[in-house]
Amino acid sequence: MWNDVELLTSDDTSSGRLCIDSRQECGSALYQVDTLVKVSSSEKVRSNPNLYACNSCHGTILVADKTVVLFDQNCQSVLLQLQFDSDVDTVGLCQEGQFLVVGERNGNIHLNYVALKKTVLTKALVQRPVNDNEMTYKNLLIQEDKSLPGTYHMFLLVSDGFFQISNLHLEKIQIAIEKMDFGALKELQNPIKIAFFSTEERHTNGCQYAETAELANNIQLIIGGSGRSVLSKWEMDLVQKTLSISNDVDCSLLAGVKKSQTVDNLMFVLDDENVLTMWDVHSLVMVWCWPSLSIQDFLLTTEGDSASMAMQENANLKLIALTTQDNRLMRTLMVYSLPSMTLLYSLEVSDISSLVQTGISTDTIYLLEGIHEDQERSDGIVSAVVMRCLTDIALLL
Repeated sequence: MWNDVELLTSDDTSSGRLCIDSRQECGSALYQVDTLVKVSSSEKVRSNPNLYACNSCHGTILVADKTVVLFDQNCQSVLLQLQFDSDVDTVGLCQEGQFLVVGERNGNIHLNYVALKKTVLTKALVQRPVNDNEMTYKNLLIQEDKSLPGTYHMFLLVSDGFFQISNLHLEKIQIAIEKMDFGALKELQNPIKIAFFSTEERHTNGCQYAETAELANNIQLIIGGSGRSVLSKWEMDLVQKTLSISNDVDCSLLAGVKKSQTVDNLMFVLDDENVLTMWDVHSLVMVWCWPSLSIQDFLLTTEGDSASMAMQENANLKLIALTTQDNRLMRTLMVYSLPSMTLLYSLEVSDISSLVQTGISTDTIYLLEGIHEDQERSDGIVSAVVMRCLTDIALLL
């Protein structure tokens, strides 16, 4: 149980860096590496944790197995700490950080009101055994309805399709909670609609990742998976608020897709063989690939306020990649400039590491890393998890 949370202030950041200076670090850019948070277990750790984290202007969420911790954006305070019955697959914030959505591996979806630390709604969308090791929910995507502010749509990706949850009037739900109007709260649950869309005919071997992209002023859902199709694009009907498939890519070019990220009219795709490719998002045609890099995970960032200028000259678009070394005892965090793919910075990190998911307009890289504090253990099991932030020193001057 990863329940011991320690916030590391600026005074003890250096002591929390945990031998970061002894690792191989190189590149033309320089990054200041700080440790923000340390999470450890009150019980003996018998296996390495499943890690996930995301950061936004409304807060930072850290997941380690069954533990979920919500911090403020800069990890200076703990806003909420929860323990669940099964491992947590996915999390997300909405309504300006007032609500935390949690998807458990046993199939339960929880809507939590942060201010009161209360669960408002729990729904079992999928029935799964608690001890199942396969992720139930591959992705959680949350979109605010632009025509109805305070109303949200959620997409939950599972292996054979996705759930669309619509008519979540979270602004009204928040008001009802604050007024303790339980009658109104119950009535606001009635309009909520849950629909399931099967992808079995296209992603015959299952789905792995999904993202939303705004194309031609319309929300589209892009799904990556494997089988007959490796990519599919679903378009939302603006009136009916439902989705239908508009395009797909067969498996002739890629064995499978495990992640994608869209920037303007370009989509970066990571396949099952750890090769990164670039596609035109409208036509779903591959335009570039980098076969020499073996990438485990990646993020795209830019210092601008919008991604619309990202691929133009001097837009400072960067690729943050987590790669595996040959001996697999360490990973390497690498920062490249795009589109030239010039290596700016690299740092050795633990083999139990995960990139913290962030928005594209960010100047800071966040990393979750498992550390070995017990030198007597030789089984490779980590004893603690830390969250680090890497800031380009040029931006601090």
